[in-house]
Amino acid sequence: MNTKRYIAAGAVSLLVHSMFLAAMPTKEPLTLTMGADNPRVSLTFTAMPAAKNNNTPTINPIAQPIEKTVKKPIKSEVKRLSNTDTVSQKVVKKKPTITKKT
Repeated sequence: MNTKRYIAAGAVSLLVHSMFLAAMPTKEPLTLTMGADNPRVSLTFTAMPAAKNNNTPTINPIAQPIEKTVKKPIKSEVKRLSNTDTVSQKVVKKKPTITKKT
């Protein structure tokens, strides 16, 4: 390839990318003011009017005893391995044989 083709391909690439960037909508940046310009919030508390006393007796529900069910233990069917000792074997390195060419 020659340099004219590289320059032409680069120019077309820049043109296409700039068209895509120009078509994207821009978002307005969020600005936060730091200082005394913050709006103040005020709360006012008022007393609730007292509820009228009606001379109706309140009904208390009778508490029913809660029966606790005891679950039976589940027997495990997993077989336990007996304590076995592992035998460690020493690794014997073989010396490479040297063959001489004559």
